[in-house]
Amino acid sequence: IFVLLNDFSLIAFASAIEPLRLANRMRKDTIFMWETIGITSGNVTCSNGTVVNCKTSLGITTHRDDTIVICGGTNIQKNSTKPLLSWLRREYRKGLNIGGLCTATQILADAGLLKGKKCTIHWENRDSFLENFPDHSLTSSIYVVDGNVFSSAGGTASADLMLHLIGK
Repeated sequence: IFVLLNDFSLIAFASAIEPLRLANRMRKDTIFMWETIGITSGNVTCSNGTVVNCKTSLGITTHRDDTIVICGGTNIQKNSTKPLLSWLRREYRKGLNIGGLCTATQILADAGLLKGKKCTIHWENRDSFLENFPDHSLTSSIYVVDGNVFSSAGGTASADLMLHLIGK
């Protein structure tokens, strides 16, 4: 499940979803399925102005083998809303794998999902993240997987993260 936030990074999203598509193509089978959801259903605009229609929203029913990927981008603080954070906490308590692309690491931290976990974030947001979360273990890696939480530094680093997850 890819959660597209307003002003999300299209390159981070595309770099995450394409390895899944290619893995299906190479296996000649649908081993990975995905859907895009928004905070609410309807159009979500990415940072370059491209509009994606999300037919469902945070009310979606998840299953134990689902993975949630939050797609961040610019203006991440505006996207850190109570409904999103509450939904993420609830899904995390179910044991789902949850990750953040680009700046969405901020959302994971706001939800309290990064306590005691390593993470990474887009380089432009490193200083503000450390200022807001000085006790968090922020690395300069292009991606980090720590238990059932993962993060990538954005852009094409999302492809490296997904290739790692596919390999597992």
